[in-house]
Amino acid sequence: LENLGFFEEVSYETEPSSVPNRRDIVFKVKEKRTGELSFGAGVSSIDQFVGFAEIAQRNFDLLNWPRLTGGGQSVALRGRWGTITRNFEFSFDEPYLFNKPIAFGFDVFDVRTENRNVDFREERLGIGTTFSKALTEFIRAGLGYKIERVNLDEISSDASQDVLLFSGKTWLSRLRAFLNRDTRDNVFFPTKGWVAGVSGELIGTFLGGEEDFYLLQANSTKYWSFQGGKHVIEWRVRLGVADEVGSVQVPVFDRFYAGGFGTVRGYNFRRVGPIEGGSAVGGASMVLMNLEYTFPIPYLENFKAAVFVDLGDIERKSYRVEFGEFRVSVGPGIKIN
Repeated sequence: LENLGFFEEVSYETEPSSVPNRRDIVFKVKEKRTGELSFGAGVSSIDQFVGFAEIAQRNFDLLNWPRLTGGGQSVALRGRWGTITRNFEFSFDEPYLFNKPIAFGFDVFDVRTENRNVDFREERLGIGTTFSKALTEFIRAGLGYKIERVNLDEISSDASQDVLLFSGKTWLSRLRAFLNRDTRDNVFFPTKGWVAGVSGELIGTFLGGEEDFYLLQANSTKYWSFQGGKHVIEWRVRLGVADEVGSVQVPVFDRFYAGGFGTVRGYNFRRVGPIEGGSAVGGASMVLMNLEYTFPIPYLENFKAAVFVDLGDIERKSYRVEFGEFRVSVGPGIKIN
């Protein structure tokens, strides 16, 4: 009930039942407003300055006119403007299609990344859809399809051949399959449990695109806690490999990059991995690991302190790991709820 995001408070009590040696559980909930209009601005190590705006309804009902609420669907329109990135996205999600445990998702996106630490500016414009089914209480499997146009422009005069090979517009047709397992106690502020997944993505000309390659990824995050969930240890591992199907290499815009917040903190954006002529060209193999300990700060209820160890490696070739090339960073952090 808490993970639905529809309620401010969830409590329960027991009552006598008509069955001997059994009692009924009665849940009491306090609903919260699920419509959101949010906007703001900030700074980050990747984007420098960033602004954002979003309008969303987390309990939408497409068929309940004119209220359009109460169906558990999610619809959102969001925009994000930064010094490095600019994103626009519309998304719609139905978690229980045809009264069955089948989720349907649909999204339209326009993403642009400026040529910081790379020799090109990248823009992605596309549309995608996803179907997934709950196999058990914790396991979900799904399929997705996406078609997008990737445009590389503002290419540096001394760019590598890898970049020049994919300059201009490229159409990609992508088919994806995934399997996830999630046993976290809370999806917003987890203190125990696992979340793990594997996915495979096939990009092919036989699907109507212009390139042939594939991506395989796996991730796993484990949470431990003590003292009533106030102290949390998080261990995260991410693996990835990309390889071409045929003689053409994996495009630079679909390779793996690391460095900066979310991957290996303490390193600049995209500076972990292959570098040519001072610019990142990405790799076809990825290993990232993050260990973080979060603990409360006395007298500051909404603030928590953290210490972390990040390490990662991006290799140019597929199915390759060089342990001597791992980048490692250690540092402190502060989290604000």
